[in-house]
Amino acid sequence: MSKPKMITITGQLLHEGQIDGEDKPIRNTTVKVMNEGFFFSSVLGQVETDVDGFFSIAAPEKSVKGCDLKVFIYLPEVRYDKKGCNKDELVPLRSYVPRRYSNITPTEKDEFNCGVIRAACWEYRSEASSYTPRHMVHEYFGICQEQRTPRLLMKRAIQLNMILMKAGIVERPLSLTHKMTDMHSDEYFVEMALNGFNPCDFVKEPKTGLYTVDYKWNGVRQDGAHYSPNTKAFFKKDGQTLKIVGIEITARRGGFTAAADAEYGEPVYYTPEDTDPELWMRVKRVWRTNYFIFGEGLTHLAATHLNVEQYLLPIHRNLRKNPVLRLLSPHFYGTVAINFGADNLLTGGTGLVPLGSALTRDSICEVIRGYFKGLTWKDWKPEDPLCPKHDFAHLSKRYWKLVSRYVDDFFSQNDAAIRGNWCEIKNMSDELVRMSLPFDPASDTEGSGRVKVAGYLRTIAPITQSETADDNGYENLKQICRYLLFIATFKHSWVNDMQYVIGGNPEYATLGLDYDITKLDSSYENCTAPLIKDLHVLNTYALTQVKYGYLLADEEHDINPALKKLLFEQKDAFSKYKFAGRPYDVSNIRSCINV
Repeated sequence: MSKPKMITITGQLLHEGQIDGEDKPIRNTTVKVMNEGFFFSSVLGQVETDVDGFFSIAAPEKSVKGCDLKVFIYLPEVRYDKKGCNKDELVPLRSYVPRRYSNITPTEKDEFNCGVIRAACWEYRSEASSYTPRHMVHEYFGICQEQRTPRLLMKRAIQLNMILMKAGIVERPLSLTHKMTDMHSDEYFVEMALNGFNPCDFVKEPKTGLYTVDYKWNGVRQDGAHYSPNTKAFFKKDGQTLKIVGIEITARRGGFTAAADAEYGEPVYYTPEDTDPELWMRVKRVWRTNYFIFGEGLTHLAATHLNVEQYLLPIHRNLRKNPVLRLLSPHFYGTVAINFGADNLLTGGTGLVPLGSALTRDSICEVIRGYFKGLTWKDWKPEDPLCPKHDFAHLSKRYWKLVSRYVDDFFSQNDAAIRGNWCEIKNMSDELVRMSLPFDPASDTEGSGRVKVAGYLRTIAPITQSETADDNGYENLKQICRYLLFIATFKHSWVNDMQYVIGGNPEYATLGLDYDITKLDSSYENCTAPLIKDLHVLNTYALTQVKYGYLLADEEHDINPALKKLLFEQKDAFSKYKFAGRPYDVSNIRSCINV
C-alpha cells in the first residue's frame, strides 16, 4: 500500500506586543492543528515551536485540502498525581482565540503556510501606562490566567457575607485588637512593630544605639484632606524584646492642607515618661497610621504582589522546557488576577487608599515606583532577629533555610535539564532586566551586578549573561528561586493574613487621619469618617477570609511533595514562635498570591 500524500502545514507564533520595536517569538510552545469538520474534529498534528517561533506539521492531503483548519496554542501547567509523581498538563492559552483557516488550498510544493500568528501570551502593559512592569489586560480576552473556580466561588460567598454585614444582618467578626484589653499599651505597640502586619525594618543609630523606624512623606504629593506628618519611632533593647522610648512627629509647614511641595517644620519629640498619657496614646496612633499606609502600599502591595508580577511575566513568557518553570509557576497562580482587582479595590480612584489616606491615585504610583527602584533579588536574605521576641524575623530565617534546602535538592535532581535548557534562562534574564525600572541610586541597598539596557541602568541585575550554565549564573538562578518562593508564600501570607488584626478595628489604626489628633481638644474617636471606617473593615476582611490555596492543603495538586514534606517535618519547630498571639502553624502558609 502506497503512503498517503502529505501536506506540510507551517506558521510562526509571535507575541502580540513588541519590546523596543522588535517582535518576540513564542518559543518552545505547543501548537495543535485540527481539522474542523461539520460534526467531528480531528487532530492533524501537535508540535512545539522552535527558538524563532516557527512550527511545521505534516498531515495527509485528504485531511487538509478543501478542509477547515484551526490552530490551537497550549501552555504547560504543573500537576502531581496521588503518588506525588509529576503529571504536567497542557492547557489552552486563555487569551487567544484559535486561528481558523477555511477551504485550504495547498501550494504546488504541497505546503500550506498559516503565516504569522500573533497571540496575547503574557504580554506587558505599555511602559507609558504602567508604573511598574505589569501584565497587559487585553481588550477582548482580559488576562492570561484567571483565578481557580473554587477560589472564585469562595470570593462570591465572602462578598455576599460582606453585604449582609453592611446591612447589619450578620455581625462583623471582631479583630484581635477588639478582643484585647491592652491594645493601646506600649508593649503591644512594640509587638506590632516587631511582628505585626508590617514587620518593621529597624535601623540602628550609631551614636545612640537606638533602633528607629522612620516613615517619611517628603516629596510625596498629598490630597490636602488628611493629616500625614513624618513619624519616627525610637526603640531600645529591653531583655527579651524592645521598648519604645520616644516618637518624633514632623508636620508640614502651613498644616496638612498646605501645598504638596511644602517643607516640613521642626520635629516634636514625645516620650512615654514626659507626655500626658492621653496625648501619648494619640501620638502612637499617628505613628500607627503611617505604619498601616506604608505597610499596605509598600510592604504588602509593592513588595509582594507587584514585585512577584514583574518576575512571573518573563518566566511565563520564556520558560517551557526548563524545570525551573515547574519549581516556580504553581506559586504564581492567580497573582495577575488579584493584582488586576487591586487596581480598583485598593489603588483606583475610588479605592481604599486614595479615599482613606493622604495618597492620591498619582502619588500612590509615584511612591510604589520609587520603592520598586530599590527592590532586587540579588544578595537578598531575611534580616537577623533583634531579640528573642522578634518572631517574624526568627520564622523568616527558618523558612529561608527550608526553602534553600528545597531549591538545592530540586536543582540537584534536575541539574541536566536545567543546564540543557539554559537558553531559556538567558532569554528570561535578558527580558527581566530590560523590563525592570531604571535604577535609582538613592534607593540602593546592594548596588552590585546591575547593567545598562536601552539607555538606563536597570534595577534588577541579570541572572546570567552567558549562553551556557556557568557557576555564577547557576548560583544566581538558585538565589532568585529562593527569593521568589519566600516572597510568594511566607512573606505574603504573613502580611496579608495579619491585615484584619489592625484594619478590622478602625479605633486602633486606619490608613489616614482627617485631622491632627495630637491636639487634645480634637476627637480621637471620630478622626476617620464612618464610610472610610466601613471600607477598612470590609476590605481587610475580604482580603483575609479567602482561604484557598495553601501549601500543605495543596487543593490543586500542583505543590511539589518534597516542599510539603519539609514543611511537615518542621511543623513543631515553627510552632515555637507566634503569629497574632498564637503558635505559628505552617498549614496557614499560602501557596501563591491569590488574595
